[in-house]
Amino acid sequence: MTRVFFSKNVNHIRRTELCNVLGFQVTPDLGKYLGVPLHHKRVTKRSYQGIVDKVRHRLSSWKVTSFSLAGRATLVSTVTSAIPGYTMQTVALPKGICEEIEKKNRSFLWGSTQDKRKLHLVDWDTVCKPKKNGGLGLKHLYRQNQAYMMKLGWNMMKRRDDLWVKVLRSKYKCGDNLVPTINSTKLGSNAWSGIKKSWEAVMEGTLVDDGSQRVRWKHERNGEFSVKSAYLALSENQEVVAREWQWVWKLRTLPRCKAFMWLALHNKLLINEVRILRGMGGMVAAPGVVMTLKA
Repeated sequence: MTRVFFSKNVNHIRRTELCNVLGFQVTPDLGKYLGVPLHHKRVTKRSYQGIVDKVRHRLSSWKVTSFSLAGRATLVSTVTSAIPGYTMQTVALPKGICEEIEKKNRSFLWGSTQDKRKLHLVDWDTVCKPKKNGGLGLKHLYRQNQAYMMKLGWNMMKRRDDLWVKVLRSKYKCGDNLVPTINSTKLGSNAWSGIKKSWEAVMEGTLVDDGSQRVRWKHERNGEFSVKSAYLALSENQEVVAREWQWVWKLRTLPRCKAFMWLALHNKLLINEVRILRGMGGMVAAPGVVMTLKA
């Protein structure tokens, strides 16, 4: 039977009348729709703790020492970072959720376990840069979520005939113009909150042709919005190329060798000098090799 959720402002008599006419059953919780939880109250970090639990469970199923840095980076990119991806397309996740997932991803990437924490050799902002700019190509989850919210905002202009767009435009009094009026009301759904927060970034990348009533996305040659270009636009101020990196990833060698070269070019190899300066114990040397460290 179809279920319906009523606001507390709808009295009991009206609820009964509507249910009798429509044949619906009253429920205090609509549960999930296509895997995404439907929330009726203010969204908090606890609301999406289940996503963090899924990431934790997946990470715990892998033995860290069985993978090289390159292998762990691939797993973070294709598996654990992808777990919240479906939800992020329609929901603005709390920043704390994104940060907690990234914290677990960072620990796994650098080989940390519950019993032993490993040194994070390269900062996360650098790791999340594209490979051509000196990173490993991983994604900042909060920024990726913003890019998805920008897509919703873009579709508020591009797909005005869609039912969901009509509902949002009417509910939040956006007007009938091509470019909707995004009011700064504190009330609204979680998705609407995400659209509001990302709206400035949407307009910065949008070219409006008032004559033809069309919009173009300036970050793509064909003028069509893409989440990839939106993410890069959000990240562009942090991506300064200091050297040519592409050749590293084009080397005809094992991925673990490329990752080693990447660390070396960043001057982040855990050499003996670094170990001693960080108080990590004595020098490591091959049998029969005498090593000295200059002061």
